[in-house]
Amino acid sequence: MKFPTRRKQNSQVRRPVKYKNVTVKQLLNHTSGAPDYFDENVMDEYEELWIDYPNYKIRHNSDLLPLFINKPMTYPRGERFQYNNSGYVLLAMIIEKITGMYFDQYLKENIFDRCGMKSTGYYEMDKYNFCFGK
Repeated sequence: MKFPTRRKQNSQVRRPVKYKNVTVKQLLNHTSGAPDYFDENVMDEYEELWIDYPNYKIRHNSDLLPLFINKPMTYPRGERFQYNNSGYVLLAMIIEKITGMYFDQYLKENIFDRCGMKSTGYYEMDKYNFCFGK
């Protein structure tokens, strides 16, 4: 996979200390042990997640960090599988570091625009028209 970059190629990706030994493979395989920002064992409804931290505050990937960054690791890395949304936030941080771009901007320029997806975006949940059905 190639990443267009706005940073020097040899820039090193620094991880938060508790994730120092977590691998990209573990993040992709949901075996990292990172705490999930939406833990179904703690919350019943996804909407509960946004009570204290409304989703309209989220403009960039880093805005999601307060939802999980201070929580303890769920289990030792590589020990077991548990679906984890926070792993995607950490993976997006890697893309941001490598490319020098915000993750949402990277998606816009390299996926959405190239595919002609002019009404598609990431974050800024209050910016787009949504149609919800039940």
